[in-house]
Amino acid sequence: MSRRRSPQGDRTGSRGAPRAAAGSLGLALLLLGAGLGAGLSGCNDRNRGISPDGAGLYFPAGTVLDPRVAEGTPARWMFVLNANSDLVFNAGTLVPVDIERFFNEWMRDPEACFRRKDVDGDGIAETEDGDAEACKPGRPPGKVTKDPAKPWTSWPEVGDVGAVPSTGVPCRRNALKPQVIECEDTYFIEEEAEVQIGNFGTSLRGWTAKVPEPSAPEKSATLLVAVRGDPSITLIDVSGPLDEPPVLRCGQGPDSGMYDPRRCSGDSLLKRIRNDPDGTRMDTEPAQILATPGDPQVLVTHATRSQITVIDLEGQYALRSELSIPKGETRRCKGINYIDEQGKKIEDEVCKDGKPAIVHAPTVFDLSGQPGAGWGLARRPCFAGTDNVPALTITRGPDGEPIDCGRSLIYAGFRTNLVAARTFISEATPLDLEYLDLLISDLAGRIAALDEAIAAELDAAKKAELVAEQDRLKRELERYEALKTKTQDENDADQHSFTQRCLTAGEVTSDELLDDVLSYPRTEGAFFCDARLYTAGAFTAAAFDVGVSGASNVLGDIGFSQDGNRMFAVQTTPGALAYVDTSLDSRGLTRDYTAGFVELCAQPTAMALFADQANEYAAVTCYKPQELFIVDLSGVRVVANIILGTGPHAMTVDKARQYLYVANSLDKTISVVDISRLRPTRFSEIARIGRQVPYLR
Repeated sequence: MSRRRSPQGDRTGSRGAPRAAAGSLGLALLLLGAGLGAGLSGCNDRNRGISPDGAGLYFPAGTVLDPRVAEGTPARWMFVLNANSDLVFNAGTLVPVDIERFFNEWMRDPEACFRRKDVDGDGIAETEDGDAEACKPGRPPGKVTKDPAKPWTSWPEVGDVGAVPSTGVPCRRNALKPQVIECEDTYFIEEEAEVQIGNFGTSLRGWTAKVPEPSAPEKSATLLVAVRGDPSITLIDVSGPLDEPPVLRCGQGPDSGMYDPRRCSGDSLLKRIRNDPDGTRMDTEPAQILATPGDPQVLVTHATRSQITVIDLEGQYALRSELSIPKGETRRCKGINYIDEQGKKIEDEVCKDGKPAIVHAPTVFDLSGQPGAGWGLARRPCFAGTDNVPALTITRGPDGEPIDCGRSLIYAGFRTNLVAARTFISEATPLDLEYLDLLISDLAGRIAALDEAIAAELDAAKKAELVAEQDRLKRELERYEALKTKTQDENDADQHSFTQRCLTAGEVTSDELLDDVLSYPRTEGAFFCDARLYTAGAFTAAAFDVGVSGASNVLGDIGFSQDGNRMFAVQTTPGALAYVDTSLDSRGLTRDYTAGFVELCAQPTAMALFADQANEYAAVTCYKPQELFIVDLSGVRVVANIILGTGPHAMTVDKARQYLYVANSLDKTISVVDISRLRPTRFSEIARIGRQVPYLR
């Protein structure tokens, strides 16, 4: 039987044992002598601090709905990352919150409120058809009747302002905003499923091996947590029946070797490249995670470092003969045909080893030799079989035939400059000749454009910046031209295959190839079998220039419109939402021209995109002013400004229920914002998980 936490004000200690109060001085002195010897004999036992057990929400830094469930299907569970940012406890936590029960405890009729209908006959209820009246709060205290004709008989009771939450009535009206319902968070957290992680978690994402279908949810999923305190990515496996408390596994347990058996450990913490104990340590300050269901490659930016960390959740390639693959288990494999030293053609095969690993950590956020840092990540949508297929996404099959959307075009935003970079992930044969021609042509055009800009610029300092940028582009052009020459020399143009075999992780004994040098000669072995991240130029994503230093102008989250023709970038200083034209030109290259902006609050950072049947919207949180801005992206105008809790940041869109969940990290709550087009409370805060009270131990 699962067990929930006790409410705040009646907290319990580790595993339900009552916490010791500050005992009497007499008792303490009485026990001092008896405990002194035992204390001295246990000097090697470090102070383990205070367990986060019973803390409820505590500096919530990320939220994600159960990734096993399709987006348009109501999920019972939401996972919340507690960062423990003030270090009161000895660990951060990942807790499952029963949001189905949360709505049932205060809403009149959740089933009628969240009703949907199938309008196109495909068996999927994709359109809202709920009753707005059913979404309102239940009956006030004392409103009781046994008359079945009265509608409020079946409604849950909601406490008034100042009421003490209880098991029977866990929700009440907020004192500052009585129209907002707030519920004691500890009643909805599953204690038995909680796991402990490192401190200062920054990002939480969910992933599944396949994209869940409405009629066929996935049986398992993986949660990825970026941890700053011990720079790493924690992997947490999720399983169990969807309507029961989830089972979380991350190497915890009595045999984990950790001081608390609930602490994640071992292979669930990715820290070093290729899982090599002597390999390069992952960079500090991991910030944002890009994880897409169905795609095993995950990217991580770092808030103070210029690298992007590439993770492969399926593991690293190894020779099939070296692997012991369990019967019935499928692994991603590929042939590696090459020419040996005697000129003989060899046909072999490599397969994934099934152990998630960091496979690459290239420098991306570097301008004119000056190291920068990264933040936002977003994939540009690609539509195979149409004219909306970026050239960078086209790959070739075994027979040389082009494949639309064969790889992802990923944009990465600088944290330290108003610049974004184009990147893409590829395996083994990263660049084909057709793409190289397009890339070289694009760089040559940019260099020529800078010639004109340099000639017209009168300010000496700005002219020097333009010259430095042109020199950087020229060096990049030289590298790609050298690579093209090498590719032509080593490859059979008809077969599109390398004449050297790719390297597996077991054959790499140093980090010599961490940053590819794309000039000739290359390191013997030429390339890895595992995925690599490549940059393909950078562009400016600034909303406007106010004459301040570049160190002050920073970008936050980025994201694309549904058709991929516009990229939206949150500009933190000065506060704005910029939009960039990312449509394709006649060559299939993205235009990447800044098209406009809308001013926002001070220092916005996080953004979530959503849509209804008419328009697309961006929700942007403003940490210091405690605001949420809703921007209509069709006209790029602010349509709502909502006051939330203290320190709003991370967001999750619930497409099935049409709500937006916003983590208020400084007052231990999660705001529930209505985004439904059918409800009169649209674009307003209607409820909170957690009470707006000071942090208590």
